[in-house]
Amino acid sequence: MQFRSLGFCCAIVIPVLMAGCATSAKKDAADLEGRWRNVKGTIYFSDGVSSTPTQTRCWIEFSKNQSVSECITNSGTNRIVYAHRYVGPQKYESQVVEHKSLPHLVGTRIRTDFRIANGTLFTTSYPPAPPGASRFAVKVESTWVRD
Repeated sequence: MQFRSLGFCCAIVIPVLMAGCATSAKKDAADLEGRWRNVKGTIYFSDGVSSTPTQTRCWIEFSKNQSVSECITNSGTNRIVYAHRYVGPQKYESQVVEHKSLPHLVGTRIRTDFRIANGTLFTTSYPPAPPGASRFAVKVESTWVRD
């Protein structure tokens, strides 16, 4: 009798918990939508060196299943389009659909953890290593505000 009640309890509790996770991911997605401007960023490279770009202005705009990033540097504007999907609370995965300056990166996937606090978006992305690269970014931390 105890096993039946335990089974019944699990049959009720597990779907409720899973529904709570789905609701959280949907809320995350809604909070993220819109245009954000980068105010701080650090790139961590495979050789242990980190870099903080100072002459770059970047924006990213999130819609339901796509995000578009634009960065302006002294050498011009770089535009990257991503298809993204939420894989869990405060986590999403992106696939590069278009990359203006590095078209060979089309199709690569990037996992990103994020949180929003007091109107500020904090992201940590883990880009894949490009084939044959001796030095590459292993982690990118960024801080964004609504634009």
